[in-house]
Amino acid sequence: MLYKTKNYLAKFFIILMGVILGGLIGEILGSIPGLGFLKTGVQIGFSEPVTVSLMVIEFTIGLIFKINIMSIVGAWVGYVVKKKIIE
Repeated sequence: MLYKTKNYLAKFFIILMGVILGGLIGEILGSIPGLGFLKTGVQIGFSEPVTVSLMVIEFTIGLIFKINIMSIVGAWVGYVVKKKIIE
């Protein structure tokens, strides 16, 4: 049972790294003239951070996902790598 849990975590992190690296590559390549379309994407999340006060403790939560074309390509590449390495 523990082996399956580790396997799922490994799959998740491989795909997550593909998304992160794809987004980073998209931002870098998007600054080159003619490749600006690689930077276009969608932002999903809270535009303003939410503050929660519980009298004793106060914390602020903010979360935004920035999804661009290259992050989707990176997720696909991460999936292919996962299939080759783990399965």
